[in-house]
Amino acid sequence: MRATPVFTDTIAYDIESLTPQVIALDLSGKALKEIPAIVFQQKQLRYLRLNNNQIGSLPTEIQQLQILVELDLGYNYLTNIPPEIGQLMLLENLDLSINQLNQLPEAIWSLTKLRHLDLSDNKLTAISPSIARLTALRYLDLGSNKLKTIPPEIGALSELKRFYAGLNQLTSFPDQMGNWVNLEILSANFNGIEQLPPTFKRLKNLQIIRLAGNPIKTISTLSTSLPNLVELDLLGCPIPESDKNKLKARHKGCKIML
Repeated sequence: MRATPVFTDTIAYDIESLTPQVIALDLSGKALKEIPAIVFQQKQLRYLRLNNNQIGSLPTEIQQLQILVELDLGYNYLTNIPPEIGQLMLLENLDLSINQLNQLPEAIWSLTKLRHLDLSDNKLTAISPSIARLTALRYLDLGSNKLKTIPPEIGALSELKRFYAGLNQLTSFPDQMGNWVNLEILSANFNGIEQLPPTFKRLKNLQIIRLAGNPIKTISTLSTSLPNLVELDLLGCPIPESDKNKLKARHKGCKIML
């Protein structure tokens, strides 16, 4: 859990230890095939960790945990998420990574307090334009899915600091990514991206760029001033040698992999 309560009597690691004082429940790695019904009776819970189990479905009763701020369901067998998840209006951290999701309910985009959203390692083929509603997001991981495009509405996530989209089928980024002026990490290795949009030049806070394994040939947008850049990974990109030398000269002191 990213945030841990101060007092140990507020944390439980099994059902038997549940009391009205417990606000954090960690049932990770217990080979659970379903979520025990008693969990949904614990309306005082703020942190719920159910990752690394064998859970195949998320019951609609999840809506009863109205004051949750963190929900970790990573590394399970989930194939769908019920729309009732949209009732968790205080949720700040949501991890649905390493499941079998091929779509998401529209209600998930109503969780406007989300700061951390991990959807990596699923089977998602599209992201709704309604993602624009998640304007508080700082961390977004879409890696290892089946995405071919990213909706231009994603440009509304102006507070984003870390964006991961590696191992998809992307061929471009929308121009609107230029609105991510707070972005520090951009990772989109092994896609089909041929060039970056001109608006990329606005991302002056970038520290790490990872675009290895993409068919990028032109470097004009990467030749701009990126004063905070410490790592640039373009391994496997078909960039001409002359341009590689230009990059090295432009970003002296930066770890560059070409």
